[in-house]
Amino acid sequence: MQTKSWLSLFALLGLAMAILACGPSSPTPTSIPPTPYVAPPLATESPIPPATEAPTEPPASMLPSGTVALYTSGEWESWTLYALGGDLTVTSLGTVIPAGAVASRSGQWIAYPTASHGATTVIIARPDGTVVHTVTAPVGADPSAAGVMGMAFDRSETRLAFLGVGGPAAEGTPWSITVVNLADGSMATFDATTGADGSFLPGNPFGWAAGDGELLIDRFPPYSEGVPLGIWAFALPPGAPAGPLSSRAHRELLASGSYASPARLSPDGTRLLYTARDPAYTPAGYEVMMMDLAVNQLWSLDIASGASSMLFAATDGSALGHTAAWSPDGAQVLYAQGNYAGPNFGSLTLKLRDSSGVVREIGPLPLLPGGYFLGLDWCAPNMALARLATSDFTNQLYAIRLSDGGVTLLASDGAISVLSCIP
Repeated sequence: MQTKSWLSLFALLGLAMAILACGPSSPTPTSIPPTPYVAPPLATESPIPPATEAPTEPPASMLPSGTVALYTSGEWESWTLYALGGDLTVTSLGTVIPAGAVASRSGQWIAYPTASHGATTVIIARPDGTVVHTVTAPVGADPSAAGVMGMAFDRSETRLAFLGVGGPAAEGTPWSITVVNLADGSMATFDATTGADGSFLPGNPFGWAAGDGELLIDRFPPYSEGVPLGIWAFALPPGAPAGPLSSRAHRELLASGSYASPARLSPDGTRLLYTARDPAYTPAGYEVMMMDLAVNQLWSLDIASGASSMLFAATDGSALGHTAAWSPDGAQVLYAQGNYAGPNFGSLTLKLRDSSGVVREIGPLPLLPGGYFLGLDWCAPNMALARLATSDFTNQLYAIRLSDGGVTLLASDGAISVLSCIP
């Protein structure tokens, strides 16, 4: 059994980063000329070093000076951690980790399951690979039919939450949210079971609201491809005692069908950015491949009140990329808008919406014919990061200069993930 988050949809559609042929990432970024991209030679996969317990205080400087982002690049089961500077300097941190890693806001913590599927152990480490805690998810009597999924550090970087899902049982789907105290590695587990009516579904933690009192989870049907079924906020303040998750105060922020992408938490933890689709709208030239994933609306939700407001809607036959990005100060938004040519975009343009609602065009994204859009991050005032994939599924990471739309290729590999924008 493999339990997957809704992001695995994009793996089926060429948008994910599994089982991909690829070349090595380059630690030295190069400006992109207006010529077709040629993939470099295949990389040699590096082994993942065994985890050893070595609790330490954070060193005075864990990242190179001027680091604005952390990203991983490599094969699906073996990624190398890199630090990106504001001057586009790329530094390998020499740390090899499995797929599925997350980083805390400052980059002082890295967490990852020991395998991409079926893992029951989570490693919590420093960026240099020093393991601080090794914790095991309580997933029931049959670990082979279980796994650890979404993970999220709180905003004060004192706790880590993750989802553990057990194997199918007669009474439902056993699942739990575990919160790890980073100071000492102690855990509080909040057990749950999905009933026959499906009213209490598992969900991937993806962030904590301002104040660290509410954990945000993206629900999905268990043992499936993970279509998003609603975003909930659970009251889990520091020191909350372990117990049934159903006993914790919780509320629905977004209902199933009201959003079509992983929501992005604003830098101050007060708002969610998400995309959606007007059901009466179909982009021009769009062909459905397996599932209909086209979107044309961009929304912001205020977490405290639960009120949503539309930021932009495409109504001219174009469509939006499935993810957008907050500016570092949370006042502006970046998104990609373009036209379909079958099941994939034929072209995409990066656009910026400021706090007054004015939209400015930045420039075209370097999407090659047959390629895919994977995501955006905005990590410095004048620099965004765009992840794209070629027609042969090679992932590419680009730095986009927002002043004039200039692009620089930072990495090209089988799988690339931006773990954190460093404030």
